Amino acid sequence: FLWYGAFLVNLAGLSAFLPGDEVQGPRLRDGTRLTYTLNALTVLQTIVTLGILLVKNQGLHAPLWVADHDAHLAVASILAAAIVAGITYACSFHGQKLLSVSGNTGCPPYDWAVGRELSPRIGSFDLKLFAVRPGLIGWFVLIASYLLKQYHDLGHITNSMALVVGFQTLYIVDALWYETELLNSLAITHDGFGFIQAVVHFSWVPCVHSLQARYLADFPVTLPLWKAGLVAALNLGGYYMYRCRKPKKQQGGRRGSATDLSPRCIFAKYGKVTGDLMMSLSWSLACGCASAVPYFFVAYRAIALAYQEYRRVQHA
Repeated sequence: FLWYGAFLVNLAGLSAFLPGDEVQGPRLRDGTRLTYTLNALTVLQTIVTLGILLVKNQGLHAPLWVADHDAHLAVASILAAAIVAGITYACSFHGQKLLSVSGNTGCPPYDWAVGRELSPRIGSFDLKLFAVRPGLIGWFVLIASYLLKQYHDLGHITNSMALVVGFQTLYIVDALWYETELLNSLAITHDGFGFIQAVVHFSWVPCVHSLQARYLADFPVTLPLWKAGLVAALNLGGYYMYRCRKPKKQQGGRRGSATDLSPRCIFAKYGKVTGDLMMSLSWSLACGCASAVPYFFVAYRAIALAYQEYRRVQHA
């Protein structure tokens, strides 16, 4: 728990004090707009630099420890999420706070889980936006540790591990690069910050999203070149759909109607979701077909993305 706590404190310190772009968020229910400091890429760069220096001076001890104690870190992250949610719940009763609609029921356990306060802050430091970073950066730390563990055990890195870690790192960097997109998500504009959001970002994202790299660290797979090429093509095609899809509204035209089933309209609406699923599938295919474990991630992503799309339509 102390190791994970130190990770959170370091991330919080870097997020609070490193420079970044000052951006105004969307208008909230009470008409106010909060200001956010977007410096996630700078934080990641600093973490990577510190990690390289640590490995240079102490060898692979630290990443091997992380890989060998990932279950302990997962439990610690759940405890940390529960504590943070408890603190934000208690602080929501002090001062004039904008409360969430769904987490202000008067039932303490429910409000603690869902989140009573909409945007808990310490001064200008936004806890809800910060919570995304332990998930994405923690995910990167885990996959890098699994890659180094495989190198330590085998003396080389398999092409499957290189593909998984490389493409997942691209996904993480992309999410941090376009951090401003998070400000318009329902998690920021509508949902309160409670245990559910905290445990998703602190524990679920890094532990479940690193599943393929964790599997390959224990069960190495070397893909034939043609299979590796197909996996790479699937991922790159998915990334193109995920990132290059531009809704009509952003292009200056009118959004298609709900009954418009033309390929162009379907692509505009669901291209990003399809691209996300293609990337998820490519990461699992890189693990081969000897086990169903890596494919749990694809099923989970399909359900999560379907639920996100349902919520988006409900709040449109």
